[in-house]
Amino acid sequence: MLSTTEFIRQSLELHLFFARIMKEHSFFLQIGFTPKNSKLMEQADRFRMEFDKFLCDVISLSNGVVSPSVLKSGEVVTPYTLNAEMASAYYTGVAIPTSLTEAEKGLVGAPPMKYDQRLEQRVRRINEIGMELVRALARFKTKLLSDVLECRVFTVNYPLLIDHILREANFYFEMIQRL
Repeated sequence: MLSTTEFIRQSLELHLFFARIMKEHSFFLQIGFTPKNSKLMEQADRFRMEFDKFLCDVISLSNGVVSPSVLKSGEVVTPYTLNAEMASAYYTGVAIPTSLTEAEKGLVGAPPMKYDQRLEQRVRRINEIGMELVRALARFKTKLLSDVLECRVFTVNYPLLIDHILREANFYFEMIQRL
């Protein structure tokens, strides 16, 4: 069993990594639909914006809490993340909040922290919200994959990609549960 400080640190590090991935998956799905499926496009956009908000909340709790090695590893942001977001926004017309990436780049790691009950409660709530969001996104991906395989929906995203991003969502959910 994790100590409370490890629970806090590992929770935030997990979300810094996977919340970005989930928002990017939602973006891929969003831009892959045709106008005929505008409702699916809007639904994917809502997921992307929900994960933007979630990631913002995670970032606000992470400064001075997560380990410096994670921040230096490239698993939170890479030297290419900001430019990729700006290019993606330019070519798709989707408003991508690059301020999140800037905030992540500004995060400072910390040595092992001392116990903070208020932070623990906030992180527990973050984990609950994360599980709700990921569960809903996984349901969306599951339905989409089924509809694509049964030729009810067209998307430029191949079924194998949808299956892959669905498996990643399920893995993220399992990782949150293990905390």
